Amino acid sequence: LRATRANLDPIWGLCPTPGLSAALTDVTRTEPFATARDERGVLHEAWALVERAAVDAVHDAVAAGPLVLADGHHRFETALNYRAERGGDAGAAAILCFVVELADEQLVVHAIHRLVHGLPADVETRLSETCDLVDAGANTPAGVDALRRTLRNDGGIGLVLPDRLVRLVARDDALATALGTLPESLSDVSSARFDALVRPALGDATLAYRNDASTCAAMVAGGSADAAIILQPVSVATIRDAGRAGVRMPEKTTFFWPKPRTGMVFRRLDD
Repeated sequence: LRATRANLDPIWGLCPTPGLSAALTDVTRTEPFATARDERGVLHEAWALVERAAVDAVHDAVAAGPLVLADGHHRFETALNYRAERGGDAGAAAILCFVVELADEQLVVHAIHRLVHGLPADVETRLSETCDLVDAGANTPAGVDALRRTLRNDGGIGLVLPDRLVRLVARDDALATALGTLPESLSDVSSARFDALVRPALGDATLAYRNDASTCAAMVAGGSADAAIILQPVSVATIRDAGRAGVRMPEKTTFFWPKPRTGMVFRRLDD
């Protein structure tokens, strides 16, 4: 910010007010001013919003309720610090933000999984204090896919070991204790249950994060990590409830996809 006086990448905000997407329907029927196709084949298109009525409709929808910060927390904190550093600088009083309606048809939300380094030798004994350990087969691509389906249908948290898979099912007493410490809007959030029920059993192990379960399992099988924790994605309804309640999601809970491409829109603070 000091060197460029520009926002080079937008933070990501979620708008809980219905109608934001509808306000943009006519705009997206015209030709975009910029297009790009990313490494995964996703097409990105950008339009300029210039009609006064459309601008007002978007403004009113975004202003009608709180904006939930989905991605870009560090950039947001940096912008706040920069605003404080610059005093009355009008350009530093705002930030470039990509806003999406908080609706199922507008969002794809993936889970963020945990890679574990430094797994305690007695981790299964520790985990058995709060969870039943259910055998889920071998650590193979097909086995990981089957485990993810089981987690989606029957619940639980996945544990990936070099040679096998385990489904962790919280015991009723441990789950009741854990839920008693969580806000109601986070009671079904997989990452919150991981923090309450599983993380303490990992002791001094360190965590890394990826959104691709198959890659995590392959890394464990290949020795790049000691274990992996496979979590379930958060529903849009849960994100909406937490946002309305003013509750912050646990760190590394949501991976919103696809990400808008950096470079399609810059915001120069001196314009």
